[in-house]
Amino acid sequence: MPSDLARHWDLDPHVAFLNHGSFGATPRAVLQQQAEFRARMERQPVQFLGRDLRPLLRHARVDLASFVGCEAEDVVFATNATTGVNTVLRWLKLEPGDELLTTNHAYGACKNALDATAAWTGAKVVVASVPFPLESEQDIIAPILAAVTPRTKLAMLDHVTSPTALVFPVTHLVNELAERGIETLVDGAHVPGMLNLDIAAVGPAWYAGNCHKWMCGPKGAGFLYVRRDLQASVHPLVVSHGATQPLDGVSRFQKEFEWAGTQDYSPWLCLPESLRTVGNMVPGGWEEVRQRNHA
Repeated sequence: MPSDLARHWDLDPHVAFLNHGSFGATPRAVLQQQAEFRARMERQPVQFLGRDLRPLLRHARVDLASFVGCEAEDVVFATNATTGVNTVLRWLKLEPGDELLTTNHAYGACKNALDATAAWTGAKVVVASVPFPLESEQDIIAPILAAVTPRTKLAMLDHVTSPTALVFPVTHLVNELAERGIETLVDGAHVPGMLNLDIAAVGPAWYAGNCHKWMCGPKGAGFLYVRRDLQASVHPLVVSHGATQPLDGVSRFQKEFEWAGTQDYSPWLCLPESLRTVGNMVPGGWEEVRQRNHA
């Protein structure tokens, strides 16, 4: 018998929808708010996009930052985690022979981004072989650290692996790699809403995540965290007005990412509603939601 919670979604009642991790599904209440934002934009485009949008985006960013465990100043919106990964790689300063470390569990799209970065910079992608199934956490840690060399410039690691559903000990790995002078880019596509995420505690240089999977936000809602000391070196893939506009209470980093041209910003604007709607579905809030997903 379908759960009473199914009434919150428009999912086909004749299909047992088990693959929430690929694309997610958005509750009706969130879709309704998204429709309202879109109608508001079409009713008065200049007012909405030119005046109302930025305060709404900043409000949504504060709520998102609280949920993922970082300061609002350190996170920006992205279309998805893959876009966030590409953004970081686009601005890396690399030389021929530098090494980009990842594992054989990396998500295919992000591995492709690493390969493309290596191709146009002369860098080399090094793939650490992590066995599956595992006998212990050391089966993850040991091969990654063993693949480090003096030329390693970045490690791109999944927090939850897409092909094998492993939870990597990213906090431990970030610390170990930092001791070796290596910055870590964490692909956290599956983490927000699935695990109790605390980016500040993980301590990466960069963290990319999705909000359309386990957070149940609209499609096109993701984010990129960048550690404060690295923000001046990271820019959007689309360079637009924010590169030169006067700052109005935000950093240049935030200003650049706020506007990528005329587009539909509603997926990000709906994130506060996604957090409220899903968190209020069960008495224990998001902690109970995560427990149910793991049952």
